[in-house]
Amino acid sequence: METICRREMYMSLRARGGIPSPGELRVWSRAFSRTSAKAAKSRSKPSKKSQKAAKPSSSLSIIKPYASNTSKPDTRLPSIDSSSPPIAAPEPKTPLNPLLDRYRRTPLIGMGIMAFVISGYVGFFYTNLKNTPGGEDAPKDASAQPDVSVRYDEIARKFDASVEYEEIAMRLPAKRKDMVSQAHGHILEVSVGTGRNLEYYDWDFDGYKDVGKRIPGKPVNRGSVKSLTAVDISPEMVEVAKEKFARKFPGMPQPRWVVADASKDIPSPPSGPDKKYDAIIQTMGLCSVHDPVALLKNLGNHVKEDGGRILLLEHGRGTWRAVNWALDKQAVGHALEHGCWWNRDIEAIVEESGLEVVNYDTYFFGTTWCLELRKPKSPITEKTTPSLSLSTILPTEEAKKSWWPLW
Repeated sequence: METICRREMYMSLRARGGIPSPGELRVWSRAFSRTSAKAAKSRSKPSKKSQKAAKPSSSLSIIKPYASNTSKPDTRLPSIDSSSPPIAAPEPKTPLNPLLDRYRRTPLIGMGIMAFVISGYVGFFYTNLKNTPGGEDAPKDASAQPDVSVRYDEIARKFDASVEYEEIAMRLPAKRKDMVSQAHGHILEVSVGTGRNLEYYDWDFDGYKDVGKRIPGKPVNRGSVKSLTAVDISPEMVEVAKEKFARKFPGMPQPRWVVADASKDIPSPPSGPDKKYDAIIQTMGLCSVHDPVALLKNLGNHVKEDGGRILLLEHGRGTWRAVNWALDKQAVGHALEHGCWWNRDIEAIVEESGLEVVNYDTYFFGTTWCLELRKPKSPITEKTTPSLSLSTILPTEEAKKSWWPLW
């Protein structure tokens, strides 16, 4: 039928010069649509002969391969039935392990945030370096640096907030805890400041961390601190430390607070046969006293010779030239703002003091020092200046007696 329609259309086009009339177009389109629908319907219905010949031997249908079909495949496009539902798009494949993608994204996001913070800090630090007076002309020797300790009376109330995040970033609270928790007996803390070490002492208060608790078959648990004498040159800082102790340990007896210059006047412990301290602690104090060498010598005269220790956590010049240049560049401005000369040579100060080095370690490019010192057997004089190099650390037998066993 389709062949006949095409032939009539071809003959009519030749007779009329190749241009069909609108009526003929409508007739031909209807004829084509009817013939196409009939052809599709006839192909979809199997013939009666094929139905009789197909006798299923089982309930399973067998699909013959394409090669067994001898007739040529129909390459014409099938007709589209508008009443049939639309074909749904295939669902996207889910990843085999969704947690894997999340774990891949999290480190990238973290690295991006870290890079942003570091770049911002470096830019801020560089801007301050350019705008801060000082440089190579900043004084490095403590004797040439003016006394700026009076600054602590002005910043006492906001001191903790100004150094909190910086100390957390440098992990100084953990280093404070490691050092202070080793102290025992009668303790002297110099440059106590606002009392940032108070919570790390092993206090002998009943009810504090199971102190005084009786356990069957075991001795009563007691704290290792017999007394604490806290000394600072700033009365405002001492007042803040008193208030902090009252908040952290309500109802407990207060330590002995002393406002004095520890390089000159240090009271003896409240009790003891030889009037010497078992441990002396100072954290971030050598940077603010006017004469740090005289301070260490005075501490050596107030600690026990047999088993007594001086524990220091200090900051100063480092081992990198670029770091020291930056410290010198900002030394004057930092001292006027915080009352601290952070470009002092800690190694030279300890060597000049004449104290013996039991153990030490440095962090953050050599700017942060953890030192364990003791009083030498002979009296401290100007000639007693042991080197702080590794070759002069005490022998192995003495090092085993260190208060920091992890070093």
